[in-house]
Amino acid sequence: MMMFLSETHLTEDIENDELFIEGYEIVRCDSDSRATGGVAIYVNRAINFAIVDRMSKGKIWMLTIKVEENTLKGTYTVVYKSPKVRNKIFIESIDEYLSGIIHDDSRQLIIGDVNINVKRKTTDSEMYIDKMKEYDLEQKINEFTRVNGKSKSIIDHLLTNDENIRWKINPVTPTDHFLIEVFINNRPMRCNMKQIVKLTSWKNYSAEKLKDKIKEMKWKCDKE
Repeated sequence: MMMFLSETHLTEDIENDELFIEGYEIVRCDSDSRATGGVAIYVNRAINFAIVDRMSKGKIWMLTIKVEENTLKGTYTVVYKSPKVRNKIFIESIDEYLSGIIHDDSRQLIIGDVNINVKRKTTDSEMYIDKMKEYDLEQKINEFTRVNGKSKSIIDHLLTNDENIRWKINPVTPTDHFLIEVFINNRPMRCNMKQIVKLTSWKNYSAEKLKDKIKEMKWKCDKE
């Protein structure tokens, strides 16, 4: 299992020991401010992986790892774009980033808070979707991922070239962004790591809150 965190608010003065979760290794792309930004991936120590690339540029953060194991084999990216970044600038940045990490037709998965509402068809949202199609990536999420008062939007995205990937929205989160659960190989989560989970933005981040919330999740494991 892997857990993807978008907008972590992590900075370099926060040590990995403060973020420790038993059985997991954390990979980070930090922000220079605790007010916003930053992404991270928690990877189960049973999974062999390598860091492919990471980028922190102009309030855009991206982090990519590659997994070589059979069931999870592929390249996985977590991304966060601040709403202050113009969509055109982000599209140019992610285009440049993806051109450096996508070199074949292996499984690609990108997940994160992009702050482009694809529920509405606008010039920017269509330009973004069209650019992702150039990399054979389809944006899968079609349910609201952020609900705040009367505002509802789809700004948290799951982009992939794997037609067998399934997902579901879990609204039980401490923020106004919903949890996105992703299932690999069209199978429910099993004890041998066939699920990826993304935790979204934590506006008032604390390592203890993160660990407590993960412990509270009811993880379902099929018996062999």
